[in-house]
Amino acid sequence: MDVVRATLGGKKAQLCGIAQYVNLVGVTIGYTITTSISIVIQGSEKIKLFSL
Repeated sequence: MDVVRATLGGKKAQLCGIAQYVNLVGVTIGYTITTSISIVIQGSEKIKLFSL
């Protein structure tokens, strides 16, 4: 982050840091949703196997 601060300056470096955290939060939410959907699908497939 020191290189970014030296290149962009104080305010732009803070904006860059905020953008990175927002991106991280978005990726985390997407990963959580994808994981939960996969778990639900796997659970429903197991139920189908046991009902045969």
